[in-house]
Amino acid sequence: HLGRHVTGYSQDASGVTVTCADGSTHKADRLIGTDGFRSAVRGQMLPDIKPEYAGYVVWRALAHEADLPAQIRKEVFGTFAFFTPEQSQLIGYPIAGPDNDLREGHRRYNIVWYAPAPELPDMLTDDTGHRHDVSIPPPLIREDVLARMMQDAEQKLPPAFVEILGQAKRPFFTPIYDHHSPVMHDGAVALAGDAACVARPHVGM
Repeated sequence: HLGRHVTGYSQDASGVTVTCADGSTHKADRLIGTDGFRSAVRGQMLPDIKPEYAGYVVWRALAHEADLPAQIRKEVFGTFAFFTPEQSQLIGYPIAGPDNDLREGHRRYNIVWYAPAPELPDMLTDDTGHRHDVSIPPPLIREDVLARMMQDAEQKLPPAFVEILGQAKRPFFTPIYDHHSPVMHDGAVALAGDAACVARPHVGM
């Protein structure tokens, strides 16, 4: 049943009944909650287990190869690069351009920067003053938040990566959370994947 949002479940000796946001119900022998770190299934099974902010975010940015200075294209673009200062980590690597375009000059460079962010509540607040709960849609990130990110980059990152970030089309961030479920099943209901526990993305592989 694609496009359905699970809101809860009930179970008895005959199996599990799942309730969806559109009011529909579905009967099954077993329910496996693989609905991510904000799992509705875990929320019912283990209501006290909440994702906890880990103290840092991941900034992501894409820059078009053609927009980068010739020296950076020559020295950096073709590399899978790491920069690991204290309490931070940056990874950069080339990827295909739009429509999987692999032609030279048409590719992109992807930056993934894990950086401390103690001011998360402010970062999750948009221009209207609305504070988003767990993450904020990229178009709603305030310009001053992006400006602070660039100031931090200029102070902490190698010049080539600062240049790439500056050429990127509107970087965005995702907060990093931790959670671990002490049990992963209740009767005919089980948890798996990020619904059960989260491996931080920079160690996920």
